[in-house]
Amino acid sequence: MVKLYFEGLAYDNIVEKTGVAKGTVAAIVEALRAGEFPQFEHVTDLVNELRELTVGLRKADMFIYPSSSETSFSIASGSLA
Repeated sequence: MVKLYFEGLAYDNIVEKTGVAKGTVAAIVEALRAGEFPQFEHVTDLVNELRELTVGLRKADMFIYPSSSETSFSIASGSLA
């Protein structure tokens, strides 16, 4: 669910893909923003900025995908599907 959120999907789209209630999605996102997930503590301060970036890229029909290196990413245009 967090991955879908960072991919720029709206709550309603996350609900459709996961079958989880919208209130649960909202609660999980709020917990993420509050730093309640230890595996994401290194990006807690950047949650909103990362989300805005992915939403902007999605609107521009672009997406980020991992490169061959574990620490780098590439940006491409076109559909994720």
